[in-house]
Amino acid sequence: MKKILFLFVLLTAYALNSSATIYYVSNSGNNNNNGLSWNTSKRTIQSAIDSAQRGDSVFVSIGTYGGFTVNSGVHIYGGFLGYESHLYQRRPLNFGFLSNNTCTKIQSAIYTINTGSRINTNIDGLVIDVNNNERYAIKADGMPILKINNCYISKNGTTTINGAEQYGIYMTYKCFVNNTKFEKCCQYCQVIRLEANGFASLSMTNCQILDCRFPLYATNQALSTSGDGYAYNISLQDCLIANNTSYANSSQDVANNAPITTKGHGNVDIFNCKIINNRYYLSGSTSSSCSGGVYSLAKTRIVNSLFANNFANANNSANGVVAVGTYLYNSSSLIQNCTYVNNAAAHPNSTKIYTHYSYNSCPIYNNLIYDTLKFSHNANYTFYNSRKSKTMLGTGNIILDTINTGSDSAKNYVRFVRPTTFAGAATNSADSIAIFQADWHLDSGSACIDAGYPYYNTLTYQDSTDLDGNHRVSGGRVDIGAYEYPQADAPQQIVWSQ
Repeated sequence: MKKILFLFVLLTAYALNSSATIYYVSNSGNNNNNGLSWNTSKRTIQSAIDSAQRGDSVFVSIGTYGGFTVNSGVHIYGGFLGYESHLYQRRPLNFGFLSNNTCTKIQSAIYTINTGSRINTNIDGLVIDVNNNERYAIKADGMPILKINNCYISKNGTTTINGAEQYGIYMTYKCFVNNTKFEKCCQYCQVIRLEANGFASLSMTNCQILDCRFPLYATNQALSTSGDGYAYNISLQDCLIANNTSYANSSQDVANNAPITTKGHGNVDIFNCKIINNRYYLSGSTSSSCSGGVYSLAKTRIVNSLFANNFANANNSANGVVAVGTYLYNSSSLIQNCTYVNNAAAHPNSTKIYTHYSYNSCPIYNNLIYDTLKFSHNANYTFYNSRKSKTMLGTGNIILDTINTGSDSAKNYVRFVRPTTFAGAATNSADSIAIFQADWHLDSGSACIDAGYPYYNTLTYQDSTDLDGNHRVSGGRVDIGAYEYPQADAPQQIVWSQ
């Protein structure tokens, strides 16, 4: 991983136009300076941007700065100590140590303005910690191609602003987000809002969305997209979405929400992601459906992903469906080699995976769906398609024992390495620690090893690696779930603030 990140930084550095100008900004600078060196640096980022042309870059040293409005084609890079002349010389952002003396901190909103259609704008190496008086942390107007790399974004939206929601990132065209952490985007703030105005796309790689809260409004969730009638593409790759809490009230437009919600028409790929310990609460007298994990009306592919200890509670009429793991509407969707474990819901119409009644069931292959304990109101069926009976669908399914491991040769034990022993999200510190320490890899003797779809090589989509990046298939047949046995590499540690 370190080699990949180092290579990414080098490629970013070489991507800078050799004929472009670099402007420098520091806390000791002066806006009357020309900004062409650290010794003649400017004081504010905005002053440097005002001097820059398309293709130019702004290097910002560690310290605290105000927000800015950047024209498309100008690139902003933070994290410098004040002597570097090349991008690769700066030190990487340490997410665990974000003091004013170690990072470039922005304390008010960033706006990107499109001055030329489809022009790249890079925002890289910044800590964006915006106060409650700003509606946005980052807003992209028009049609810039916004690239956000190696950033930390926090937006504590404790109130509405003139009755409107707040946003971490608000975009209408294209956004690429890499190696970025979103944390404590609280209460009235959506972390990311993609509002398609024509064709739009969002790509997130190696990102984290942690400890965020979104009460009251329908679109308050960890990732929200809307724009009926417009097409969009969304890709989540190697992301962790954990410990988030979403609320919705029936007096608002609450239809069809979850920690990850996609509406309208588009394509959604969720590959190699961990969606853990999230909560969704829907209140009021409404027949709306919801999910504790993913709710998607678009064509959706979910592959090699882990859904663990998520919880959904809908205090609504019996017509709504609560999918504790995934709710899919489009028949062209796919769920493959995912692990759904210890998710729960407090609703009579609850299910693990739901496919909409208007369509045939989407393909569901090699998924491990398991509960150590049933929640008191959790239904006993696994797949739910309301055109058919509320029973497990498909062939070749293995009925696992409710005990993780044992010595009875007649039983099918799943044998997780270190599972949680409760269903639903954490309700106390002990639960949080258990989820933090859980290991959902398969141990030796698991009934899920070499037990997957025997014609895996004939499937429309085949992934050559598992959630850890290990080779798939490693045995005679593909394993069931997100992890292939044996485990070749150390598992990626789940990290979020306590």
